[in-house]
Amino acid sequence: MSSILTNQRGAILVLSLIVLTVITLISVTELSKAGEQSRITSNFQQQNITFNAAESAMAYSMKMISEQSSSNEANMTAMANSMSAEDGVEMEVANTQLSTDKMKVAVSFRSNTVNSLRAGISLDSSQNDFMIRNVNFTATSTANNDSSGARTTIVQGFTYE
Repeated sequence: MSSILTNQRGAILVLSLIVLTVITLISVTELSKAGEQSRITSNFQQQNITFNAAESAMAYSMKMISEQSSSNEANMTAMANSMSAEDGVEMEVANTQLSTDKMKVAVSFRSNTVNSLRAGISLDSSQNDFMIRNVNFTATSTANNDSSGARTTIVQGFTYE
């Protein structure tokens, strides 16, 4: 009878090592899943931060343009410079209120002048076609977070008459 007990002691040791190995593998797998979920959450949070900054910069610029605010001439100057620049050239305005050491926020303007003279209407020699032009702008707001690599770009078109 003592030889049967001796043989079983070795089997219990091997069985307990196998169970311990399986439990360890399950634990390591679950820990790696938790770490991955944490990274996903952090990336989503960084993307939300850059989106909110870009959206705020766009809203602020549109407000300053609609009010033609003299307290902030940067947007109006950038719009005027984009009108005198070559086609496709964007003029950028950095938003110092939203920018930080880690995140840069800016709005850029690109213009396209369109003649709004309807068909069948002509100008006489005393009229200037500059008065009947519409200027279509494309405003692009960007927020770049250098530390995380998150970047958001928001594009909005508007006509300035």
